[in-house]
Amino acid sequence: MNIKEFLIDLSQNEKALDRFTNDPEGAMSEAGLSAEEKAAINSADRAEIAKLVEVDNSSAGLGLKVKVKVTIHLDVKTAT
Repeated sequence: MNIKEFLIDLSQNEKALDRFTNDPEGAMSEAGLSAEEKAAINSADRAEIAKLVEVDNSSAGLGLKVKVKVTIHLDVKTAT
C-alpha cells in the first residue's frame, strides 16, 4: 500500500483508523509504508505528505496530475 492508499483507507475505514490511533507505527508498518512516508505522517507536515502523494501519482505513469487534500488530525500519546 502506498501513502495515498493508506490515507484514503484511514479516511474511509473505521477499523484502519482505530488501528492507526492505537498503534500508529504498527499500522504504518503493516501497510508497508516507507521510512520517508512514516516520517512525513509522524511529523504531520502537510507539505511533505502532499509531495509524497504527488510523487506517488506521477510514478503511476498515467500522465495525470491529481490534487489530494490531506488533513491529518493526530492525537498520539507517547510514553515518557
